[in-house]
Amino acid sequence: MPDWLSSPENYSPVKQKNTFLQQNRGRLLNLLSLFSDKTETTSQPLNRQNSFIQLLTTITLILLTSLSRNISFIWIIYMYQFLQIALLPKLNMLTILKRIPINLVFVLLFILPSFFLTDAKTVIFFVLKTNLILIIVSYFMNTNTFFDIIIVLKKCYFPDIIIFIIDITIKYLKILSESLYAMTSAMELRSVGVNRHQYQSLSNLFGSLYLKTKSTALEMYSAMEARGFTGNYHFTRTKQRLNLSDITQTCITIFLITLFFN
Repeated sequence: MPDWLSSPENYSPVKQKNTFLQQNRGRLLNLLSLFSDKTETTSQPLNRQNSFIQLLTTITLILLTSLSRNISFIWIIYMYQFLQIALLPKLNMLTILKRIPINLVFVLLFILPSFFLTDAKTVIFFVLKTNLILIIVSYFMNTNTFFDIIIVLKKCYFPDIIIFIIDITIKYLKILSESLYAMTSAMELRSVGVNRHQYQSLSNLFGSLYLKTKSTALEMYSAMEARGFTGNYHFTRTKQRLNLSDITQTCITIFLITLFFN
């Protein structure tokens, strides 16, 4: 046996910190969480709401918030919205609450010049209204899956081709995000030490992703031709019955409309 085989060798690879792939894996996980089925939310009795009624109440609250000039009315909607958020499971509630400071910072950055051009009270009132609208939209998106939204669009008689494009786009994003996350995980597991060709690895990664996207699109087009796609979008209808939560939400919305005009 050669001597070099029996001699001990302690090799400690140099770790590379803050690589591009490691930084964006968390973002990919956040993107994939958007497509997850929110079964924990819909399993709660108080949150098992009809998607169509929830969309109507969401649009109504946004319109009332946009048209209102009464600060007390805005605070009432704030209280109602935070009460709804408090009834959500812990994970969903924290997801919405974490977005509120981020949304508020972006709103302040966009309207920062207005502080020097108009009255400060008007600007603060506008910030409160904009932040409230973002909270309302965030609550709706967090308590409904993309499939629920597509069903609501179908009930609102949206054109089938638009619904089909939205549905295919969402499914493409999910498939490509899963593929990209799997490839980044594989590259990280196979990498040892310092990668001196990060940009080359990145270009190879996106090249492989492009080829997968192209092959998937061609396969889907061939499948649509084989099945005789005529432009009509069909999906499995799920019946959503009205419950106590829907009736309560509708009554509160009617009360807010009455309060707005009084």
